[in-house]
Amino acid sequence: EHKLVLVGLDNAGKTTILYQLLLGEAVHTRPTIGSNVEEVLWRNLRFVMWDLGGQQSL
Repeated sequence: EHKLVLVGLDNAGKTTILYQLLLGEAVHTRPTIGSNVEEVLWRNLRFVMWDLGGQQSL
């Protein structure tokens, strides 16, 4: 199991990348308030991914 935290500026595409990996397709997202946590299986590897919203303070 690998753990990955996605951090970056507002509207940088963190949530889009997370759900592209999870679902295999682009999805329309809204700004993340707080975080999203998902388990992603990719090439026989398991990742627990935390997508943190880009707001100024967490």
